[in-house]
Amino acid sequence: MNDRDDDEQEEQRPGALTTAPRGNMTARQDFGGQSLTQSNPATDALVATATAAIQARCIMAIRRPRNLDDTRVEIMRECRRPEFADVATYSRPVGKEKNDAGQWVEKFAEGLSIRFAEVALRCMRNMAAEVQTIYDDATQRLVMVTVTDYEGNNVWSTTLTIAKTTERKQLRKGQRPLSERENSYGDRVFIVEANDQQVNVKAAAEISKAVRTLILRAVPGHIQDEAFKICKDIAATRDAKDPAAARRRMFDAFAERGIRPSDLEAWLGHPAEQMTKAEGEQLKAIHSAITEGELSWAEAMTDRTDKPAAKPAPPATPTPPTNGQAPSGPPPGVPQTPPPAAAPQQEPAKPTSSGKGAGALKGALRSVKAAAPTPDLRQAEPAWMAPEPEQAKPYLDIPPGLDSPAEGNEYRGCAKCGAVVEVPTTDPPGGMCYACSAAARE
Repeated sequence: MNDRDDDEQEEQRPGALTTAPRGNMTARQDFGGQSLTQSNPATDALVATATAAIQARCIMAIRRPRNLDDTRVEIMRECRRPEFADVATYSRPVGKEKNDAGQWVEKFAEGLSIRFAEVALRCMRNMAAEVQTIYDDATQRLVMVTVTDYEGNNVWSTTLTIAKTTERKQLRKGQRPLSERENSYGDRVFIVEANDQQVNVKAAAEISKAVRTLILRAVPGHIQDEAFKICKDIAATRDAKDPAAARRRMFDAFAERGIRPSDLEAWLGHPAEQMTKAEGEQLKAIHSAITEGELSWAEAMTDRTDKPAAKPAPPATPTPPTNGQAPSGPPPGVPQTPPPAAAPQQEPAKPTSSGKGAGALKGALRSVKAAAPTPDLRQAEPAWMAPEPEQAKPYLDIPPGLDSPAEGNEYRGCAKCGAVVEVPTTDPPGGMCYACSAAARE
């Protein structure tokens, strides 16, 4: 029997391998039979390293458990530092709303920032945050973010889909958009391809927000509430003590982002020295949102210029006319000026009589006629001179033989013909008799 026959008999022997092992394969033979497994030394090393790290962290968490009271004291000590209090909270604009005065104001959403989450992760102990890219191609990138609490055996994870695109309101020459949409302000924005730097910045912002959200899930709520209040109070007290220093710190913080003080004044609409407390809080909120990657300075300027203008107050409505008289007050749009002082009116002299008889009466009538003012017929006829027909009250001639007018009346001369008439003392001077008044109406 030759060597070839020996090899065939060896392969047919019970327990012999029917397939020769290939690369990255391990052959195993025991009393139960044979098996071939696919393996990679590099992969096996990574799996062993990860397993050993997780086991070591779990052992340390069991041996050195956290104390929540110590954790709270350490976090509050960090929050009382003014420098940390400025960056421990964030505020991002979420739209606009009308206040009680009817003016449009920015609306912000506030919370604890990623800087606070990093400090909380260190003070809580026995926790770990991991970021792993699980897929990447020309259009998108998938990133898994995981936060593990080894002491409580709690795991929070999320998968981020980061599209390799960006939005622009205007296109460069020759640039073609992938698509377009309408933003919340009704403007059309174009979606274009993003370069590597833009993709990395976008991914870093999304990862920071995801890590902050997952870490804060493990921090007790009462610690978060107390820390947020302390940070806001410390920052407000520090700014109130030295507003000029607070303004300089704000300038320096924005300058690190490439935003100059002149750009801040353009956003304010007036010099920075005139900045109010509310405007300072809005700028700090915008800086926090830019730091968190939720806003850009260009978007902040666009939101400022796109803010709906407050409607002007309607002009004062003039008083409606009553009894056929003209309405009071100037017409809309005409500035109101005080009326000129009216010249004092001289009460006409009443006819006096030094005796009895026709001579005394004629003298009195001449004095009344001389005291009566000469009317200007070019002016509009007063309302009392031309009453409505149904309201006409003719002036009666003086009956012969009457020496004095009736109670509440007086003698006056007609402004046109000079005839003596008896009129009520409440009527204004310069009137005409009934005949002249009727002739003037015709």
